[in-house]
Amino acid sequence: MTGEVISRDDWLRERQKGIGSSDAAAVCGLSPWRTPLNVYLEKLELAPSNSEEDDSDLLHWGRQLEPVVIEEYKRRTGAQVSNQQQLIRSKEFPFAIATLDGIATFANEGPRILEVKTSQKFSDWGEPGSDSVPVQYIFQCQHQMMCSGYQLADIAVLIRGHDFRIYTIARDEAIIEALLKAEIAFWQCVVTRTPPAPRTGQDALLLYPVPVAGKIVEADEAMFTLHGELIKTKHQLKELAALLDGQETMVKAFMGDAEELKFQGDRLATWKKSKDGRHLVKEKLIKKYPDIYTDEDVSAPTVGARVFLAKDPK
Repeated sequence: MTGEVISRDDWLRERQKGIGSSDAAAVCGLSPWRTPLNVYLEKLELAPSNSEEDDSDLLHWGRQLEPVVIEEYKRRTGAQVSNQQQLIRSKEFPFAIATLDGIATFANEGPRILEVKTSQKFSDWGEPGSDSVPVQYIFQCQHQMMCSGYQLADIAVLIRGHDFRIYTIARDEAIIEALLKAEIAFWQCVVTRTPPAPRTGQDALLLYPVPVAGKIVEADEAMFTLHGELIKTKHQLKELAALLDGQETMVKAFMGDAEELKFQGDRLATWKKSKDGRHLVKEKLIKKYPDIYTDEDVSAPTVGARVFLAKDPK
């Protein structure tokens, strides 16, 4: 492998030139945050980056806590941690890059990758010491091992600021093979500027935000059949929504004015009142202060949305 330590600004620029470990799950359609199309648009700088590493407050503080998590990992394991924030690139597949939080070295064991996380959800993590971690982190570590050649990766995670855990991910050649196949296909899309197929309604809207006025497309037999399935599903959802509303109404009627429903100590449901609040009513403002405010002063133009309606053919 090749590697270098770079600044965050340089890293953000370098990330545009290849598939990073935080892109791996998204490229495979397994990220809770991004689709392959999102990553594609980011790589071509056609959309702002929206990856796990972006600068929200939560992620900012996660980065600030990385040294703390690393020190606790060292204290608990006795490992030495080096090569922090090292950028590596696959020699065989130059589009595959990864930035390692560190390399952990033990007295009687070979080195392994160290990946540092902070999390707000206990439910995402299984038994400490296992590989029971969110699937996107499995793919992140497998991508890192693919690029670096390492056989093991430890994930050190601090959950809710007080629960420290360590998980170990072993190199899995079957996952790496599938991951590499997906990444090669994805990078070909980037090189040829061919967008990946949309996976969500939001993807479709990103690709086709504005319709061509008056344009009509004729369905083929396959699309006509798919449309029929769509209409059938919509009817089923409507029936299920009615069933759900009826069941919820029965539970609410049973609860009456109670805030919680329990069975043998287990909480089954809550029905609580949210806090009262206030919101600005522009009509009242304009009416009370007509000499100060106009509709243009207290409103902003909006862009019309592209609305999809599936029609039941006669």
